[in-house]
Amino acid sequence: MTFPPMGAGWREVTRAGTLMFSGGGGAFIVFDKRPYRYVVYSAIGQGWGSKAGVVVERSGKRVASLNCTADTRSELGPALFSAAGIRPFEGGFELP
Repeated sequence: MTFPPMGAGWREVTRAGTLMFSGGGGAFIVFDKRPYRYVVYSAIGQGWGSKAGVVVERSGKRVASLNCTADTRSELGPALFSAAGIRPFEGGFELP
């Protein structure tokens, strides 16, 4: 799946945020394609290591959680979000 389509106003459907944990943190980027929402995330925390993947929600309810199974390298974070002009996500996000 490619979303949003090339040339589309991607900033209108894209938001991003950060997560804070004891001994770590994370970042996520959200794409809205009503009634679906896709959340791409990466995080690291003391005691549980690192997590990365995609969560799919439909009408606000989680319908899928796809975890990365190979080594991941993420550039998600405040510096990327600011440089790309991605607005903050106002809602919350909980890791799967």
